[in-house]
Amino acid sequence: MPVITIDNKKIEATAGTTVLKAALDNGIFIPHFCWHPALSVSGNCRMCVVDVSYRIGERASGSASASERGLGGRSESSSESFTPFKLTVSCNLPVAEGMVINTASAAVKKMRADVLEFLLANHPLDCPICDQAGECLLQDYHFKYSGRPSRFKEEKTHGPKGVDVGPNIKLDNERCVLCTRCVRFCAETAKKSDLTVAIRGDRSFITTAPGRKLDNPYAMNTVDLCPVGALTSKDFRFKKRVWFLRSTPSICPNCSNGCPIWIDHESDTMYRWRPRGGFLCDDGRLSYKEWQGDKRITAPLTKSEVGFVETNPVDTVSYIRSVLGSAPKEKVVGVIESGASCEDVDAFLGIAGKVYMTGRKEETEFGDGIIKKKDKNPNTKYLEGKGLKEIPENLTGDVLVIAGALSGDDILKAVGFEWNMIVQITHDMEHAVPGADVILPRATFVESSGTFVNFKGESQEFSKACEPKGDARSIKDWLVSLRAKQ
Repeated sequence: MPVITIDNKKIEATAGTTVLKAALDNGIFIPHFCWHPALSVSGNCRMCVVDVSYRIGERASGSASASERGLGGRSESSSESFTPFKLTVSCNLPVAEGMVINTASAAVKKMRADVLEFLLANHPLDCPICDQAGECLLQDYHFKYSGRPSRFKEEKTHGPKGVDVGPNIKLDNERCVLCTRCVRFCAETAKKSDLTVAIRGDRSFITTAPGRKLDNPYAMNTVDLCPVGALTSKDFRFKKRVWFLRSTPSICPNCSNGCPIWIDHESDTMYRWRPRGGFLCDDGRLSYKEWQGDKRITAPLTKSEVGFVETNPVDTVSYIRSVLGSAPKEKVVGVIESGASCEDVDAFLGIAGKVYMTGRKEETEFGDGIIKKKDKNPNTKYLEGKGLKEIPENLTGDVLVIAGALSGDDILKAVGFEWNMIVQITHDMEHAVPGADVILPRATFVESSGTFVNFKGESQEFSKACEPKGDARSIKDWLVSLRAKQ
């Protein structure tokens, strides 16, 4: 493994890696716009420039002195010789034995400031109305690496604003810095070349490819990848300033891949989901709306002659306990969805004699071999590991306890029998099954902490982001309350 020196710090780097990647992996930050770890190298922004020198047998004639360019790990008294320092972009420079890099020499600082000045020459000064304000790299880099006022007094080059490039995205060409992250992502990851760079020189701009729209299943990742406010989400646009939001680590429950996400929320309201260290499909990203619908159940509901009426949680639990206590455990049947957490499943196994699993049915067309899996449940692997099977055709018993939502086919199997009582724990009336006698309000995965196991068998923890609504509790907490000597 090559040994290199970055800012006086010796680093053992992996052969073939770039200077930028080696620096970032070792806690040394080098600013960059166009580089991204999941995309091919473009090298067009020039922001990641560094001063580079190589150790050689004897000092090369005419080399700049260390005092002139900054030592960067070189010693004036050393008998070793080095090549002259040279400004080079670090994103496309492979590491080499004996390499000495300075990321903060006077020449590097000037180069960064000059790059920023050129980028800002035609950039509109609309930070107060830009959705990217507060998480904009151009804004951050200007304050950290330049900070000087613009010397450009001429008329800026204007471009189209608020361009509708797809069902979920708007494009502002004036803000674009032509890093081409979005173009490369569509071609390399989404496998659809929806975007391209048109024209040349200072007239270049991002646009959709002829006859195309930015509508691939992963299109909204271009919003995350955009380092400025050129690409914005229609769903989040002008809804909330990002500095008001809190971000909680979680797991997308939309399929068995289990993509790590950030839940951005304020005052127990979710505003968006973002990928956490990877990419996220648009279906998963926008599914946050399903977890805060307008038919949310916030109190226990008990069936009466006039329909469901809200009841006191204590009285409701006592009522259900009395029924469970009079039924043999083998006559208590449980059905739990594959979207329930591992903790919910473990609690469920202790209350019923027979437990089966349900959930959203596999959709072959949903899986695409990129990120999305055909199994649209986040915890099927764990339920299968516990030996749970799908609901049989001849389901019978005295009491049926349902945790979560049933698929259409499973509703017919589960409620087709004449039960003494049907209890369901769910968060939305959209999921209430016909014939339910009691519905308990469920705290969603957003309102609780727990664990999923994805299709690879990896355990994935998610954290509580919002407080439960009303009397809602997690499936586990309701089941602990319902346990009684039977």
